[in-house]
Amino acid sequence: MRLYGKRFTGTAAAALVLLALSCSGGKEGGDAGKAAGAGETGTAAATDSTAGDTYKGSVADVTFRTLDGREKKISDYGRKILVVNYMATWNEDSRKLVPIMNEVQRKFHLNVTVIGVLTDLKDSARVNSFIKTNDVKFEVLLPGGDPGRFGRPRKLPTSHIVTRDDYLLTTFAGLFRADKYEDMILAMYRRRM
Repeated sequence: MRLYGKRFTGTAAAALVLLALSCSGGKEGGDAGKAAGAGETGTAAATDSTAGDTYKGSVADVTFRTLDGREKKISDYGRKILVVNYMATWNEDSRKLVPIMNEVQRKFHLNVTVIGVLTDLKDSARVNSFIKTNDVKFEVLLPGGDPGRFGRPRKLPTSHIVTRDDYLLTTFAGLFRADKYEDMILAMYRRRM
């Protein structure tokens, strides 16, 4: 089987399809979140309407701005799994996501980079205040130019999981339990994505 130029064996292809289907379902009944005490309030959603596709396309050219005004692209992160979270300082679920993503960054720091993109702030002083107040332990950026395949978030927070070769794997719209994000990352490790 070939998906976006990638060749997979039958077993690997079936596993990828099952992984995509398990992450693109609706809201699951929620236990309390392990890291932040948050129940599941979001829905995992693919970024396009093609059911069953695992990869949603390259996001290598999606750009952000650093706090000092430089441009940063997804492709600048090398061969790491990325968890890109669109957040806002006024959004309660975005604040609840911070300790979950701090824990993801702590546990998987060798192979995963967590990025927070603050959609509501423009100046670095206010961003630095948010980082300090909420004890953010991951990289925080500002929106850049065209969001590409990420699109504009319809719900906050919105988290995008990106494979090591800069392909969008899935999107989580809303807040989920910590183990949902971790399970996705562990599945990507097992499949060397």
